[in-house]
Amino acid sequence: MFFSIKVNCDPLLYTTILVCKHITIYFMVYHVRVGHAGVRTSLTINRPCRRHQAQPTRDWVQADSSPKVTMTLMDTKLAVMDAASAIEPIRPAARSSTSDIVYERLREVILNVTILPNAVLSENDLANTLQVSRTPIRAAIHRLSGEGLIYVVPQVGTFVAPMDLARIREALFMREAVECAAMDRLPNPIPVDAIDALNKIVATHKQAADDRDLKQTLNSDEDFHRLLLELAGVKGVWRYVHDVRETHRRVRVLAQSEFDAALRSAHQHAEIVAALAASNRPKAKGLLGDHIRMNLAYTEEIAQKHPAFFTTPMNSAQPVAIRKF
Repeated sequence: MFFSIKVNCDPLLYTTILVCKHITIYFMVYHVRVGHAGVRTSLTINRPCRRHQAQPTRDWVQADSSPKVTMTLMDTKLAVMDAASAIEPIRPAARSSTSDIVYERLREVILNVTILPNAVLSENDLANTLQVSRTPIRAAIHRLSGEGLIYVVPQVGTFVAPMDLARIREALFMREAVECAAMDRLPNPIPVDAIDALNKIVATHKQAADDRDLKQTLNSDEDFHRLLLELAGVKGVWRYVHDVRETHRRVRVLAQSEFDAALRSAHQHAEIVAALAASNRPKAKGLLGDHIRMNLAYTEEIAQKHPAFFTTPMNSAQPVAIRKF
């Protein structure tokens, strides 16, 4: 049985008391099912006491009347494809929530430069293309904003963040320090099966580069560097190295078309493996350092060609020569 409360007090305080009473009585469980027409939400109210009868389920479609903000690119001279059209619609997946799938999809197209820096992201267009509501879109934008991949200008719009030249330099500094230090921990000589595993990764890398297979190229590159850390006995360090690698992933993707970087990288990996097979660990360490610094050379070159892709002024750039093969 419900009971009423009559008090002579401020209306705001009275409202607060009523809200607290209902929060105590009810436990609310929301089930969200995404549909093409919008968000269909089932609200099930479960009472904590068995003597209360279950309440019926209520369904409704929540409308979104927020106005669409139309913007143009900010300070870029290159044509940028429409952000929403570059993304495939979401397919149902039991293993992940809709917001997680939207986040992963947006993150992937940004890091793979399917959408260029400073491109406009329209919540409405993304929701229509991905066939989801705006709620998971907003959640994904919030997460990506925290990672520095998206920035939001209140009352203006949402944009793909440009690359931070200073952060990329710091990331490459950390990579060189950590990965080159790990080379000193490699067994000497390197086991034959480890050399075979490295050579197999290099062969896959070269084939992917010849096929212009971006996904496999990136995967082979990661496999090579991760295996070196595992062989050095510091497998857990990879998660930190991977995080800083993502900082300059867009540079690596752009460099594949600008400098044929994928094939260059595969050749450098092959040289490192050859040095390790010959038990020449100091040479392998030096080659790895050159390999990592090559990414800085790519970054500086791309920053000179496309300054609008970066946040740091280009007059602070320190050009590094790109090694020829």
